[in-house]
Amino acid sequence: MKNYEINQFFQNKLQSYEFDDEDNPLNDTHKFLKMAVTETSGVSDFEIGNFEIPARSIKIDGYYDDEDEKVFHVIGLIYFNAFETTSNEFLETFNIIQNQIYNFIFLALQKDLNSLLTTSAIYEAVMAFKDAFESGYSFEIDYYCNLDFPIELNEQTSITLNRLTLKKIFYGASEIYESITTNESSNLLIDLNKEYGASLFGIRISSTKDFDIYLTSIPGRLLARIYNNHKSRLLEGNVRSYLKRTQKTNSGIVKTLQNVPSEFVAYNNGLSTVASLNGTDIKTINGNFVEILTLNQLQIVNGGQTTVTIYECSKDPLDLSEVIVPMKLTILKRRENEAEMVSNISRYANTQTAIAKSDLSSNEPFYKEMEKLSRNIPCYKDNIVTSNNEYYWFFERSNGQYNTEKRVIYNYSKSFARRYPEKLKFSKKILAKAIMAYQKRPDIVCLGNEKNFVTFNEYIIENCIIPNEKYYKRFIGALILWRSVDKIILKEKLPIKAAVLPYTISKISYLYNSKIDLDKIWDNQKIDKSLEFVALEVAKQISRHFQDNIEKYPNTLMWGRKKECWDQIKSLPFNISSADIGEEIIDFMPQNPANKFIDIKTNLISPTLWNRMLIWNSTAKALSPQQEKTIKEFINSVRLTMGTGMLPYTVKKMKDLFMKAVRNGFPYKEAM
Repeated sequence: MKNYEINQFFQNKLQSYEFDDEDNPLNDTHKFLKMAVTETSGVSDFEIGNFEIPARSIKIDGYYDDEDEKVFHVIGLIYFNAFETTSNEFLETFNIIQNQIYNFIFLALQKDLNSLLTTSAIYEAVMAFKDAFESGYSFEIDYYCNLDFPIELNEQTSITLNRLTLKKIFYGASEIYESITTNESSNLLIDLNKEYGASLFGIRISSTKDFDIYLTSIPGRLLARIYNNHKSRLLEGNVRSYLKRTQKTNSGIVKTLQNVPSEFVAYNNGLSTVASLNGTDIKTINGNFVEILTLNQLQIVNGGQTTVTIYECSKDPLDLSEVIVPMKLTILKRRENEAEMVSNISRYANTQTAIAKSDLSSNEPFYKEMEKLSRNIPCYKDNIVTSNNEYYWFFERSNGQYNTEKRVIYNYSKSFARRYPEKLKFSKKILAKAIMAYQKRPDIVCLGNEKNFVTFNEYIIENCIIPNEKYYKRFIGALILWRSVDKIILKEKLPIKAAVLPYTISKISYLYNSKIDLDKIWDNQKIDKSLEFVALEVAKQISRHFQDNIEKYPNTLMWGRKKECWDQIKSLPFNISSADIGEEIIDFMPQNPANKFIDIKTNLISPTLWNRMLIWNSTAKALSPQQEKTIKEFINSVRLTMGTGMLPYTVKKMKDLFMKAVRNGFPYKEAM
């Protein structure tokens, strides 16, 4: 397509794109950038806007930190209103923007930042950069453009500034266009026999109620042709964008294809793929030996770099006649859990991608119940209770679940977007931040998404907390409060939002004695004017406090992680009307009575309790043989010593065993 046609497509797409920034509106170019970053990276938690000091030629267009992979992304936008641009004109504009980004990075590495106190937006961006640097992150500059980048820029893969190495990634118009467009058709049936005059032969190595797994291989030329016809629709389930041939792994693939194509099958790990049982045609030849004729909804969940590099090499052209690619094929049998299976297989098949602790906790009972509640408890437009006015918040229990369900289950139906508006999607990490802030632990929230989540998750598990309808509605109230305060801070352009936001929520919760009327917020799906006023004034007070102490605590984010910081802010005077306070204390993290029970030493050292647990476990099978052995040894020790001289490690170990049994249904009160 021509540049004009692609940009016309971008403009049409933007008309239907949701921008939830009414209080901090983006200009047209930054709307394009927000769409492009969302579509190409898959992240949604990033900052877009003008972060600049014109007098010092410092400017970036956005940034975000990927806590899972510990990469800090600096975003630069090159946007042209004229679609016919010469290479020299492009490079001249690019060099200006690149130098502005370099100046930002040089500034971020300085120690003295007092000159930035009057420019809150750039100050916050610099502090986020410094925090990532001190935390050992790697760094990447992501360049976005509404035209395609010249080839010579694509060859520039990294730069070193002040001994800091930064990777460069380029997202041109064609790549952004492909990320958006080729996902929109619901039918992806690949008829190997009819379309390509081919079939695949393999063996079935496993079969369960959820899936069958086959080992096969695919000729390189066939793989290139399939990708040419379907492009990135094959890679929707892949967690990575294509990293280009200049990326180290991909350049190694190219050399193998060029020099020893027949040995490619020995050097490459191959593809991990997923397809749907419905519409897939696999014929049994003999025993577990099969012929694969058609594949429905095929997804390459691992091996996207291999696939696209082979495709690019086929255009050079290279002779791919001797290239064979190993392939694992998972056929999903149950439609109702296809979305979750694709998401999980994609995440765990990509062994080069760090697995976040929040991902590993997805199957905890708390999150399963939150997911069920979010799918079954509706909200109503204007509080008019009719099926036409019904919509739902969407809890994303697994990363990428929203997009996967939209594609796999709803086939991009408009009814999905009406039922589950994308702006009402929320993840486990934002859930943990909203609750921890309400629970008056802003110092923990400031530790970052992952560490905050770990603290929250450990408490939820330890105390066996299971949400009900009231819990869910009040949580949504707390989430609406979080988002509302976020907008207020953005509108007022208060610096260091990452610290001011959780501290504002915690301060309000402290002032209200945890009696904020979250039920009312749920009913109205917004906070009222009086609470909005309190939030604005508290946010201003906290922002002033941080700025007044900037010389003593120059890194506000690091200072915000200290309990002493919260103690100071709690003590700041602020008056609110008692009429605004709700009637009921709301606690999202109550201590389980079982924890209180086992904290009593006479209960902990009761042989009766532990013996009855062993009897219970003979049927429940919740504890392992090794854990049963530990309990027996503890009973013998208690009988000999009467529980005197127990080490803290032993106490903790036995409490953990007790709570594990309770989580699995052990009736501890009846056991005494």
